[in-house]
Amino acid sequence: MTPSQVTKALASFGGPCAPSPNNACRTADQIATAVNQSFRRFGLDTVGEQAAVFALMAFESGGFQFDVNVFPGRPGQGTRNMMMFDFVLPYALEFNPSAVRAIRSDLVLGRATAADVPDDQQRNLIRATVLGDELSFASGAWFLREKCKPDIALGLQSATADAWNRYMGPECVGAGQDPARLALYQAALEAMGA
Repeated sequence: MTPSQVTKALASFGGPCAPSPNNACRTADQIATAVNQSFRRFGLDTVGEQAAVFALMAFESGGFQFDVNVFPGRPGQGTRNMMMFDFVLPYALEFNPSAVRAIRSDLVLGRATAADVPDDQQRNLIRATVLGDELSFASGAWFLREKCKPDIALGLQSATADAWNRYMGPECVGAGQDPARLALYQAALEAMGA
């Protein structure tokens, strides 16, 4: 994605929000750099897959305005993909294990679950280990590759509404069909020339 494609895809939000010390906004250049790195890292090579991950992150983060859950404020929920803590924990253990173990040395990838971290403050601290742009923006691509059935990503390669709705369904994101989500996916596809 180019910065101009990011701006076009985010038109329903008025374009990228203005970065400030009080928000998690990023410029179109920063967003493009971060999402392209995530696409390369997780092998998302088609416009359909890329637009889907971009649209999900844009929707969940309010146009890349947030990287932690603000409404209703669930402890531990965050990244640009706005993952629930059930997914933040294995993501953090996989990509920033030493930082997580500095918070809780007993947590091990593949064995630790969200139930092992009932303390809200610890959940927020663990979430903070993956809020840097590289990991926060990569969460959507990781989720598609690691938490969804492989045929979901294959379907997204077709860049169709049916594939998007399946991506949003119970076999992957679990958000259900929502016209606003679909419109953002279609805007991302259009911005990317699909």
